[in-house]
Amino acid sequence: MFGLNGKDKNHGHLRVIDGALGARDAHTVSGILAGTPVASATGWRSVEGLTVGDRVMTFDQGLQEVTEVRHQPLWTGEGPCPADFWPLQVQSGVIGNAHCTRLMPGQAVMIESDRAEAVYGDPFVVVPARALDGVYGVERLHPDPGPMVVILRFADEQIVFGRGGVMFLCPSSRDILEQAGRGTDYDVLTVDEARDLMDPMASGAVYAGAEPAFGTIA
Repeated sequence: MFGLNGKDKNHGHLRVIDGALGARDAHTVSGILAGTPVASATGWRSVEGLTVGDRVMTFDQGLQEVTEVRHQPLWTGEGPCPADFWPLQVQSGVIGNAHCTRLMPGQAVMIESDRAEAVYGDPFVVVPARALDGVYGVERLHPDPGPMVVILRFADEQIVFGRGGVMFLCPSSRDILEQAGRGTDYDVLTVDEARDLMDPMASGAVYAGAEPAFGTIA
């Protein structure tokens, strides 16, 4: 979509970590935390209650059927969950969200930004949530015991709406060969590219009010 295709294709995968954490320790890279309401054909529904065949409202293609649902624990290691894998707590207004929300650090979200329009020719860009870490009070939050993450898949990649204005990128259930040449992939900015869109003074600042990190150009 913005000429940056293929820079982040780990949506919804489970990573196994070797070395110091142990070969059997694993964490969910991305997904939507259980308890998050998602816009569907029947209204707002908790993401963990959605099943294959349910229709969900998408950004570009209206109502689309869910083709696959995965429920995965955030962390399956024997010890405490490392801080790098903790969800991000995003205060209201930072990404156009009406309410404080929690995001998995590897989850990609769509934001609207005048700066993005100036740089990429489109006000809507998809960024990895980890790019928000440390911006306007966004911080890692120690997960509650046993948190679950839900990965929704569709025939093609889709942006779905969470309650309060958060827009989540959900992966395709097609394999790589099926996806090739379809032109339906969303491009995900790198962390550095996403941070370049933010106010230069945002990093490390104390959040004060609803001023968005991805704001308008003065």
